[in-house]
Amino acid sequence: MGTNMKRLYIACAIFLIIVVVCSSCADNNSDNASSDSEAKSLKRPLTPDPPIPPAECKGNVAPKLLGITLIVNGVETDMPATVLITDTIAIAMKYSDTNCNLDSGKIRITASDEDNELQGLDTLNYHYYPIENIGCSSAETGAPYYVEIDPSDYFLPQGVERNYPWQFRLLDSCNYESQPEYLPLDFTVTEGQ
Repeated sequence: MGTNMKRLYIACAIFLIIVVVCSSCADNNSDNASSDSEAKSLKRPLTPDPPIPPAECKGNVAPKLLGITLIVNGVETDMPATVLITDTIAIAMKYSDTNCNLDSGKIRITASDEDNELQGLDTLNYHYYPIENIGCSSAETGAPYYVEIDPSDYFLPQGVERNYPWQFRLLDSCNYESQPEYLPLDFTVTEGQ
């Protein structure tokens, strides 16, 4: 067998190896492409679509926030107040809602915009309290609506000071914020002696 023939066999062998390797690469790529397209079709958005307001929210009017009272250990307390982290705190809320849809609404207590900017207190803005078994107005029921809150939720770490009152907010089941938008709620939680 001549040298040229050996070269021809070697070249053919290399060519066959390249063809076999390339065809397996193409099969893997098509498998990857199909699995990628399957994965893409199975992926869901990270956040759900915003809820469509129910039909009963058409023409909804914002509820009215008429007044709040701080209650510490069962006693009405003037604000600003200092409370212990072990105290029991409740808020008595006077309200009125023309649409009578506060049931399934929520109460939200937030830091002021100024404190958010200066102190980074926006991390405390996610305290929601569900509203259940509430009437159309405190005048109609003859009593305010009471919500208990955990004082430890409003205990600030050492070195962080709140310069402005908390903001007490009321939202109906259609997520309409009350008028006024909020009332000031002024208490400071301490660990005590």
